[in-house]
Amino acid sequence: MATGVIRLTDAHSDDFRQLLDQQPAHNVFLRSRTLEGVESVGHPILGYINDDKLVSALSLGPNMVPAAATPSAISIFTRHLAQMPRSCASIVGHRAEVMQLWSELAPHWGSARLVRECQPYLVLADRLHIDVEGVRRMCSADLDSYVVASAAMFSGEVEVDIRSINPTAYRQRVHDSLRRGMSFGLIDDTGVTRFKTDVGCLTNDYCQIQGVWLHPEWRGRGLAAQFLGAAITLIQQDFDVDVCLYVNDFNRPALATYAALGFEQISEFSTVFF
Repeated sequence: MATGVIRLTDAHSDDFRQLLDQQPAHNVFLRSRTLEGVESVGHPILGYINDDKLVSALSLGPNMVPAAATPSAISIFTRHLAQMPRSCASIVGHRAEVMQLWSELAPHWGSARLVRECQPYLVLADRLHIDVEGVRRMCSADLDSYVVASAAMFSGEVEVDIRSINPTAYRQRVHDSLRRGMSFGLIDDTGVTRFKTDVGCLTNDYCQIQGVWLHPEWRGRGLAAQFLGAAITLIQQDFDVDVCLYVNDFNRPALATYAALGFEQISEFSTVFF
C-alpha cells in the first residue's frame, strides 16, 4: 500500500472533495476553487497518502492553503517545500496547521512580513432580513469609487498600498469581482464608496465574505452592522448559502458587529504574509 506525498490530479478529485467536505465551512475557499476538478486551479495541490488513502492536502497557489493537514503530513510537506524557493504570497488556514507550516519553513524561507496568528473563523447560519436604503450590488459603473475603497481596506488590513505595487492588475481584479456580481456596498450622493464587502468564494452551501470596510468618516455611528446585515441579506437571497469569514482577534469593533448579526465562532485561522 502506498504512503507518501503525491501531486494530485483530476483522478483524485473525488477523494479530495471528500477530504474537504469533512469541514465544509472551513474549506470553502478550496472547495470553491476545485469545483471543476483538482487541476482546474492551475497550480499544484500536494496530497499525503497513507495506506492508499488521501488524509491531508496542501494547495500551493498564491495563497498556500492546508486542508486536514496532520502534524506528520505537515512535516513531510515542509521537507518537500524546503528544497524549493517560496512562490506563495501568504499561508492561510487552520491556526495549528499554518503555524506548524511556518515554524518549519521559516528557517528555509526567511522572515515573514506580517503574521496574523489568531483570526477567529465565524459562520452565520441564520437568514437575515435587513433592508438599508442604498446598500446594493455594485456594478462596473462603480469601479472608480470602489477601487479607492478596496485599496483603503487592503492597506489597513495588511499594511501595504496595493496600488503602488501593480495598480493595473489590482484594478482589473476589483473589476472582475464587480462584473461577476460579487461585490456589495453603498455609495453616497457625492460618488464616494462608504461601505463595501465582497464574496470571495462561493459553493453550493457556503460563501466566504471578505474586504468588509466602512469609510473612516462614518465609523462610530453604529452603521457597520446595519450595512453589513443588508449586504448579507442580499447575498443570502441571491445565493441561498450560509456565510463565513475570518477576522483579526484584535479588531474588537468588527467582532462586535459580527456578533450583533449572529455570527458564531467555529475555529481559528492564521495568516502569514510575505
